[in-house]
Amino acid sequence: MMVMSAFVAVPTYNVGADEGDYVCYDMDTHEVDWGYETEEECVDAGLMWVEADSGPEDDGGEPEAFHATMTMESLEDWMVDFYAEMPVDWSDDAREGVSMMCADMMGTDEDEITEDCFDHWMDMVMSDGDGHGYDDEFRCPPEMDDATCETLMECDEGDADMFECMTAMYNYCYDNDSEMCEDMMSDDHDDDGGQFVWGIIGYEAGHIDATTLMEEYIIPEFGDDFMDVGDDEDHGRPVLYDVQTFDVESDGELRIYQNFLTDVKTTPDFVCGNGEEISFEAVNDGNGDCEDGADEQWYDSNTPDDTSDDCQEWNDETCEGEEVNWFDCHDGSEVWINQVNNWEWDCEDGEDEYQEHHNYWWGDVYLFEGDLSGEETDFGNLENVAFGNSYCDWGDDNETYVHCDDFMEAELFAGTWSLVTIGSCHQEWDYDDEENWVLVGYDCHGENDNHTNIGPYSHSLGSDGEFWFANGSVNHESMEMEKFPHFDTWNNDDKEEFVMY
Repeated sequence: MMVMSAFVAVPTYNVGADEGDYVCYDMDTHEVDWGYETEEECVDAGLMWVEADSGPEDDGGEPEAFHATMTMESLEDWMVDFYAEMPVDWSDDAREGVSMMCADMMGTDEDEITEDCFDHWMDMVMSDGDGHGYDDEFRCPPEMDDATCETLMECDEGDADMFECMTAMYNYCYDNDSEMCEDMMSDDHDDDGGQFVWGIIGYEAGHIDATTLMEEYIIPEFGDDFMDVGDDEDHGRPVLYDVQTFDVESDGELRIYQNFLTDVKTTPDFVCGNGEEISFEAVNDGNGDCEDGADEQWYDSNTPDDTSDDCQEWNDETCEGEEVNWFDCHDGSEVWINQVNNWEWDCEDGEDEYQEHHNYWWGDVYLFEGDLSGEETDFGNLENVAFGNSYCDWGDDNETYVHCDDFMEAELFAGTWSLVTIGSCHQEWDYDDEENWVLVGYDCHGENDNHTNIGPYSHSLGSDGEFWFANGSVNHESMEMEKFPHFDTWNNDDKEEFVMY
């Protein structure tokens, strides 16, 4: 959706009389009645005797500047607000002309534009005229289809969106060489500041590519620095990354299926009395997993000096006595083995209970030419060659559901290539001196015990049914880049990527 605002040149109601002459004006019809030649006859008829050259002239001058603000509402919809700045002297002259017209016709003060005056002036601007002044009413050409005609009629009446109107006109004129189209879309309208809109509409219709749009429409209108937002050194983000390098023997297509694995972190293993390790989850589960039974509670059968009759409930239903073996907490305290994994934190930080944390993560994947496995890499001088794609087809022979594949695709030539997987560093925020919530830095290596978007991966690469896996991980010890540049990772085959956005 695109909303535009524009300035309307004020038409003169000069009807061709000499300067200083008077005419009889009908305020109801906004027409000059030539049947009355004297002021007395005009006034007696209930009309107004006014100077023939009163009212603002149709000489608006050139705009001093144009402004456009573009805001993305979604990937498909953009809001474009466009307006022009007129010279101050022209604006002052226009206001003076309107106020003088109202003073002559409505009896208002010469230095005041009332609401009634402005409404009256707008009625004059939008009126059809009588052949002596102007006629702006739109009339559909005979060959125009009904839908387009209806849209443009609504545009003429001010009941349609400006961009919708221009799109309808463009679509009609693209296949027609009428005089109206030549006039509407010619370069003579560059002074209106809206010529670039034709380019945007043509690009969206697929009639021109992104480069043509930028070079022939956008840059001539807004200048070479239209998209400049600062020095390149100001852009980028700190990341941790891992590199997988491989060789390609011949030219061809490569597909990459990204797979970011869930990183499961659990309580460390339990160490048995003989040094054997078992999963902490198996401690106090009613089954002896350690050879010496250290993972289950031992009881002393009331004979402290004799351990030969000590027992465990899991293999002796009559076992009774006092607890013998215990679990050491991190803070030096001790809890009995029968308190481990009992769904209660008996150690202060809960390490006596089995814990399992699933770390889900998603990073970025890029494919660059050459071997980038070294420590020093300038990614700013590289070009990513793998772009996202999606293919959907019926998922079964009965065509009852659709299955879609998402993958990255690249056209490679024989040589060495590097697959780079990126993990983002944790953003750290705090309040500044004015109590504003601001970004103060990044934690890439877990120095401040923050959760970083990193983990293991197993990407699948290949073509023609032959695939191999690129296995690795991005972790706190991975290579770091302070300002990793932005790369495009999606390319639409049906439409050239819009370089402007």
